[in-house]
Amino acid sequence: MQSIYHFDECIDRRGTGCFKWDNPNSVGKLPMHVADMDFAVAPAITRAIARRAQHPVYGYTQIMPEYYDSVCGWQKRRHGWTVERDWVIPVIGVLPIVAAALRALCGEDRTVMVQPPVYDCFYHCIERNHCRFVCNDLVLDRRAHTWSVDLDDFERTMVREHVSVFVLCHPHNPVGRVWTRAELEGMAEMCIRHDVVVISDEIHSDILMPGHRHIPFASLDPEVAARTITCTSPSKPFNMAGLQIANACISNPALRARVMEEIFASNAWIVNPFGVVALMAAYDESEAWLDACNAYIYENYRYFDTFVREQMPGYALSPLEGTYLAWLDIAQSGMSSEELYDILSRETGLKPCVGANYGAPGRDFLRFNLALPKSRLVDGCRRLCSVVRRIGGHDA
Repeated sequence: MQSIYHFDECIDRRGTGCFKWDNPNSVGKLPMHVADMDFAVAPAITRAIARRAQHPVYGYTQIMPEYYDSVCGWQKRRHGWTVERDWVIPVIGVLPIVAAALRALCGEDRTVMVQPPVYDCFYHCIERNHCRFVCNDLVLDRRAHTWSVDLDDFERTMVREHVSVFVLCHPHNPVGRVWTRAELEGMAEMCIRHDVVVISDEIHSDILMPGHRHIPFASLDPEVAARTITCTSPSKPFNMAGLQIANACISNPALRARVMEEIFASNAWIVNPFGVVALMAAYDESEAWLDACNAYIYENYRYFDTFVREQMPGYALSPLEGTYLAWLDIAQSGMSSEELYDILSRETGLKPCVGANYGAPGRDFLRFNLALPKSRLVDGCRRLCSVVRRIGGHDA
């Protein structure tokens, strides 16, 4: 694939402090687990950071008005959602927003609903903030390899467990769904009916595959917006998680005040000065880079999907609609995700994510990061296939 951006470049991250590669034993390893990209950031981001670095004071940062213009303009252009400047709360990350919202809304022993298999840090965040989680498991159609929301169970669980907060993963990590308007409206109707507040994690909302559109949950209508805390960040789509910048968008003034109080209490509002200018460069100057990046990720997904279908009969990827995370059904192996991960890591150095970490419905799956140069993906596919063929359990 031709691009003016160098997504095919293999960047050596060892010795930089980067999480995936900074390991003295990393030679021969192929990490495809941590959800950040192995791509250089958009050139405008590098330039913005370099300009800011020339000023020798790196102290506490006051957010300038242009920052809010960047955030609101991005949501309007990319997702058709009108966000007012006073709805926006800059925070150091999405998980700190989730944690602050839980503290503001739940208190001791309140119940929070999640939809497994789902981002594993949700479970930890809920429990560490003294709440209890309950599950509305997503439903797998094994023939089509697709996942959907069981709306009947959604409401039953909400009523039976006295749910006060619902954490929505939108788009969904790890199954790769981009929820449709009908699905969102079905969930929203029940949240209104049973007075449930929604924390909508939309950190992957800008990583979309062809034919799919992200609909911000709060954009459905004002009544939905009044009970929604939307979490956004350029960290996933622009590969800048280490710069620690995110935003909570809350239209309801009373709800916003409650969440802000907890954000301030934990000092999660003291953002990185480089993150501020990087966000503005991402949103104001880097749309073409993101479009090219999404196209590259989609081609990686197509390659991986074709490889699995042709070389690994009985295995299958869930269709990728959003995120850069491939969700591989390994039930054909006869092994748990932990067992197959252990073999892959020990014998080949390939390190995906263990599906069981995302909840019981993920026990027959592995998650692979596709935001990497194609040569590394090809290498990973070969390592994966070598183990699959050796352990048997398929028809090839």
